[in-house]
Amino acid sequence: MWDHGVLIESARLDLVQGIIAGLCAGVAMAIAMAALSIAAHQGPWQLPKRLAGVVLGPRAKDGGPGVIAFGLAIHIVLSAGFGALFSIVVDKLTHEFWMTGVGYALTLWVLNYWGSQLTPGGRELTELKTSWLSPLAHIVYGGVLAAVGLTLIQ
Repeated sequence: MWDHGVLIESARLDLVQGIIAGLCAGVAMAIAMAALSIAAHQGPWQLPKRLAGVVLGPRAKDGGPGVIAFGLAIHIVLSAGFGALFSIVVDKLTHEFWMTGVGYALTLWVLNYWGSQLTPGGRELTELKTSWLSPLAHIVYGGVLAAVGLTLIQ
């Protein structure tokens, strides 16, 4: 065991802790994506509109509060679910939480990016000029997921 918490052989992140870590990471990711979108001279609601667009189609990019709320709901559910999955992955794979968290989040980005290509709304929204912001936001998700996970098990 390393005393700074990078490697913890006896650590176990349970499912509930994974969900909590996923929710915290999802909130951080949404904030990061809003800040990055504003910095790129876009609206702060790119993330929820893009998520809603996968289900609702291309018209979601012009949607109002209902579309944004729907996209945020999808984001919260996915964040919690991916946090739960992280608790399983990190338990079976490694206890190098930081690298696993970032690698896990970037893998999610790749799967989300290619998976969104299956729908017309997803295809159109991944062609936006701000699509490059998503991997950066996913890195934030992975870092916060690992940090909260480490905090919860200690």
